[in-house]
This record gives sequence, C-alpha cells and structure tokens, in this order.
Amino acid sequence: MEGKPENLKELIKQGYVFPAWLPDKNDYLLNEQGRKQRKIIISGQNNNFPKDIKYLDLSKLDSIDGYFGFLTEKDYGALSPLMWNTFFERKGLNLRTIYFVSDPKNAEIVVRGLKRDSKYLGGGFGSGWKEELRFLDRVEPEGLAAVNNIGRDKKTGELIGYNTDVAGFLRPLEMKFNEIHKPGLEGKIIVLFGAGGVSKELTRELARKGVDKLMIINRTVSKAEDIANDVNQIKPGVAEYSGEDKIEEHLVKSNIDAVINTSKKGAEPLENFSAFAQINTDDINGVRKNNERSLYITKRLAEINPSIVVYDITLPKREISKTLELARQAGLKNLVDGKGMVVNQGVIAIKNVEKKNPGIFGEKLDEREVEEVFEGVAN
Repeated sequence: MEGKPENLKELIKQGYVFPAWLPDKNDYLLNEQGRKQRKIIISGQNNNFPKDIKYLDLSKLDSIDGYFGFLTEKDYGALSPLMWNTFFERKGLNLRTIYFVSDPKNAEIVVRGLKRDSKYLGGGFGSGWKEELRFLDRVEPEGLAAVNNIGRDKKTGELIGYNTDVAGFLRPLEMKFNEIHKPGLEGKIIVLFGAGGVSKELTRELARKGVDKLMIINRTVSKAEDIANDVNQIKPGVAEYSGEDKIEEHLVKSNIDAVINTSKKGAEPLENFSAFAQINTDDINGVRKNNERSLYITKRLAEINPSIVVYDITLPKREISKTLELARQAGLKNLVDGKGMVVNQGVIAIKNVEKKNPGIFGEKLDEREVEEVFEGVAN
C-alpha cells in the first residue's frame, strides 16, 4: 500500500495530479513521447487527455531550483505557464511554472504533499480549486473567501494564500469606464454571470466600491443565492440573484452599466457557448440554440443600451470568446476580454511570492519588466 505522497513526484505517480496538456510552455515534464502526444491533442485530432506517466520524465525535477505549481480541475489553455516561464527564461532563472489537473476532492492530500516538497515555491489555485483555502496555513488578508495565488514563506515554510483575481479584474473594468466617461464603480448597476471562486471575492469588492445594484445569475441558483446573501452582509440590499431563465429579463433593462461573465461558458469544454443564454450540453443542437438566442438578446441589448460594457474573463483558444464575438456581431462596442486581468493579477502574484522570498527572482524585482513580459505574451 502506497503511503501519503511526500512530494510532487509521488503525487504524480499515485495519480493525484498530472501536468495539463493544453497550456503553452507547460511541457517541461513531458518526454519525447509526451511531446508527440501533446501535438496530437492541441491539433484537435484527439480530445483525450491521458494521465499516464509513460509520457513524463520526472527526473527533470531534480535539475531545477524550484517550481510553482498551479492546480486546476480541468485542462485548458491557461496563460500563466507561458507568462511565468517566459519571465524565468528572460531572467535566466532555473525555475519552472507547471499547471496540473487535479480533483479538488483530493485537496488535502495534494496541498500537504506539495508542502512537504522542498522544491515547491507556491503557485496557485485555478478553476474548481479557489475555495480550497482551508488547507493552506493562512491567507492574507484574513477573511478571504477564495484564493488563486499561493506563496511559500522561505523562513517558516508556511503556504500563504492570496487573491489577485479582484485587483487584476477591476483595473480593466475601471479603465473602460474611464474611457467612456463614466468613471468609477460607485452607483453602477452590474449583471454578473457565474457563482464560482472568482465571483465570491469579486462581488464583495464591488459592494465595497459602492455599486448600486448587483444581479448574480448562475445555472445553480443556490450558489448565486449564497453569494448574494454574503454580499448583502457588506451592503444590505445591493445583491439579487436568479437562474439563467431570467437572463433576458435582466439584461434588457436600460440602466445597466456592465455585464460580466465569470462563468465557465466560453471556456473549454464549453468554449462554443455564450454566456448570454442558457445552455444544454445534452442537446446535439445545444450550441446553435444557445448562439441564436444569445445573438437575439445581444441585438436587443444593443438597441436599448448601446453603451453597456461587456466584460468576459474567459480565455478560450479562439481569438475572442463566443460571448464577446456575439456582442460585437450585435453592434456593441465597449468590450473587455480577460487578458488584462491575467496580466495584472500575474504581476501582483509575482510580487506576493517575492515578498516572502526576497531575491528569488533576482537581486531586485523590476515590476515594470514583469509587466512588459506578461503583456507581450498575452497580446
């Protein structure tokens, strides 16, 4: 019987984690056979993502000074490995960032196994993992409901959780509002799709920033209700909630300032769906029906409220998410994608790690250099 995993190698061998296939520059642990398999997967010839160690060369972990491990419940084209590893290469650092697919149900085993690994420097929690913060030693600041960034304290060995999603998210939104001469968030009315880890901290901050009304729409209505109740503790009456059957009803109101998609619609494996309408993955015509209904709703929205901001944080393999594609097709102009959020939160995450590990990225961390690298990768 295998014992509890004590490091990344054992976590992989025992099947708890496996490197994600889709992100660029995430192939460090792949052997020659694995690299060939990855080409097949990203070409679309095979949608199977095997988790077989025959594709890996785990001895490569012995030759690096340390690694940052990001955990996600699904395989998708995340930008973080490309951004972080490009920065490491530019600085000549013997470090790697690796995205791993792992079931959040195994969070306790995985996090403790990583903590025991002396080469684990931190990383983060991605899709499905952001609420597993209870297995970290602490969070900064206290009271976070979700984390996406983890730093390991060099002195104490503690794993510290941060949330960079909110700060990363808000900057592009506020920049867009400034651009259209509607500065600030105070008094704004916002419709938000999704009730996952990003939404929990984001809605709290929107309430603190003074939004007037926040409508949370989610396929699982109880999750939207939970977030609304939480936010209303900060600012009573600011948040309401509903299921997807009420999307059109809420969007066609003329006084909405922004609609934000934090849901899984638009990301793999739902990359062909738009957030503007319900989805049915069991219907062979589900994508067509979703897109047709979404386009109808966005055209109505363009007629009633042409200045509305549409912000979609999903990063699909296509150039633009289906939600933004249909919004553009309908004639809406104030569109914001998720690249700015990823860049901004990545810079903050690097700073968080460096704060607990002075000198890890060189004698002095140049924030502008990090931003330039990340922006170059994202754009």
